Amino acid sequence: MFIFLKYILKSMWEKKGRSILLLVAISLSTGLLVGSLGIVDIAIDIFSKTQLEQAEHKEIYIISDTSEPYFKISNLHQEGIINIVPQIALDASYDINKDEMAAISVIARENEYIDESILLDNSNLKGFSGNKCIISKRVSEELGLEIGSQFEITIDQKDLKFEVYAIASNRGAFILIRSQIL
Repeated sequence: MFIFLKYILKSMWEKKGRSILLLVAISLSTGLLVGSLGIVDIAIDIFSKTQLEQAEHKEIYIISDTSEPYFKISNLHQEGIINIVPQIALDASYDINKDEMAAISVIARENEYIDESILLDNSNLKGFSGNKCIISKRVSEELGLEIGSQFEITIDQKDLKFEVYAIASNRGAFILIRSQIL
């Protein structure tokens, strides 16, 4: 070992340029390795935080494993599961005009599972029933809809009319909800 160390030190002293280049190469590769590991962790953290925010910090998402998309919560084995938020998630289309369509996501919940703190304009859920809906601020801006606006969407080849009851901030279940012009 001593002979090997003596040879390396002698070579480094005689060939200073190579030694400096070797040290620079080692430090650059180490820096790139550490940086890439950090970037991956940051990207995963950003993705998971967005998904948790959309799921309102719920950690389990249960969907039907049959061809029937709907099921009763009472049919679930709920041992150890608390704070369940039942909802229906569907895709719909909205006719902007004769030439443009928008694809939108629809989430349906009972009033008791809607977080009133994300509603803008001090809205509350009194009177929220029937063909009324809450839209995100982003969808409101993209489609030009305001509180009280009437609009029609198509879900499973059925046209349904709704009235905008409230506008929600882009948080929680509404964080990723947006329209996509087709």
